[in-house]
Amino acid sequence: YSLADPLHIRVRAEQESIGGLLAVATDVETGEERARQTLAPGGDGWHTAELGPLPEGAYRVTAFGEGPVEPVTDLVTVLAD
Repeated sequence: YSLADPLHIRVRAEQESIGGLLAVATDVETGEERARQTLAPGGDGWHTAELGPLPEGAYRVTAFGEGPVEPVTDLVTVLAD
């Protein structure tokens, strides 16, 4: 991603969450949480959110929810142009 681009998060839970789904971007080097957003449900079962734009760095992005929802994590990099 570039410094100007938000992270587009899209997930689908196999089971419904009790309190909705959240997405969090954590700086890999510092462990600092840089962004948090509730995922909005869509009519097709997918949930979406945008995080950022974020400063340059590597981020661990995790989507999770309460109840029987397994968290999912991916790594992303934001680079200056």
